[in-house]
Amino acid sequence: MEPLTAPSTGMMRAAVLTAVRTVEVQEVPIPTIDDDGVLVRVTANALCGSDIHSFEGRHARVKPGGWFGHEPAGIIEAIGPLVDTVVPGQRVAVDSVLPCHACEFCRAGHTNRCVAYMTIGSRGDGGLAEYLAVPARNVYPIPEPFSLDTAALIQPLAIAHHAVHSRAAVSPGSTVAVVGAGPIGLCILALCRAMGIETTVSDVRRARLDMAAELGASKVLDASAPLDAEDVKADITFDCVGGESPTILEACCAMTRPGGMVVVLGTYSSPAIPIPTAAFNNRELIVVSSRSYTSSSYAACVGAAVSDEIEMPPMITHVFPLEGTQEALTRISEGDPSIVKAVIHPGD
Repeated sequence: MEPLTAPSTGMMRAAVLTAVRTVEVQEVPIPTIDDDGVLVRVTANALCGSDIHSFEGRHARVKPGGWFGHEPAGIIEAIGPLVDTVVPGQRVAVDSVLPCHACEFCRAGHTNRCVAYMTIGSRGDGGLAEYLAVPARNVYPIPEPFSLDTAALIQPLAIAHHAVHSRAAVSPGSTVAVVGAGPIGLCILALCRAMGIETTVSDVRRARLDMAAELGASKVLDASAPLDAEDVKADITFDCVGGESPTILEACCAMTRPGGMVVVLGTYSSPAIPIPTAAFNNRELIVVSSRSYTSSSYAACVGAAVSDEIEMPPMITHVFPLEGTQEALTRISEGDPSIVKAVIHPGD
């Protein structure tokens, strides 16, 4: 099959970061594709915490003049001459991580530890645009009637999958606590419930706790109230919050039984966070980090999601057109409690 060419106008709309806390929809050139690449017409791009960091000027690689967004899904518009794995018109989820596939970590399957680790959206060419160019190996076919909005959530599911299966090695019979019922925390809950694991979820927002309860959390805890020492003693606790102080890490340690593990996914703004020594030493806790996800985790999540092996959390609460990107980012940045997950539709 002859590859399709990009739309003849040569231009597309993108939500360009023009200054700190300001994005504007502008006409920009449609990206070109490599011989082994594809052009995706973006139908949905979910927003996440690192997008807020970019919006607020706190992302090390995202600068004004580009556009970010790294949780996209869409439809293949064009393919390079060397591509034979997908065809134009095919619906796809997009893995946003761009590992080199050549370093020692990539060769060992640890693509999240790549020495040249990069993601789409950190180079000025993210999913908050009508089109996106990526390597063909970064796209995964999504069958009808699976929603492309939901396909955009496979990326946070993959982050949760890596933490649950690779870093914590959660197994049936474990007890789990999740601190933070945002998208990553809810995905961890979904993965654990799929294994029949008793899972406690803690958050300060009632709407998120209600969603966790609906998804099968065995217990939900209001984190704004003092923690009773008997409330939870988990084998494994996932820190999905981070923050500016060690408060959350201290709470996670308090929720973990002696000999248990705390897995840190949340981002801490401080370059050093003290570990609560008494809990850490006296109870022999293990504290590990979990960074992003591997290519194999993303592929596994695509398969599990489209086959209904796991029920994707229905966490999309708001949908905005591309022109609504400024409003969406502002509301999330200001802590709008009604938003669990917002999705941008660049084509609307």
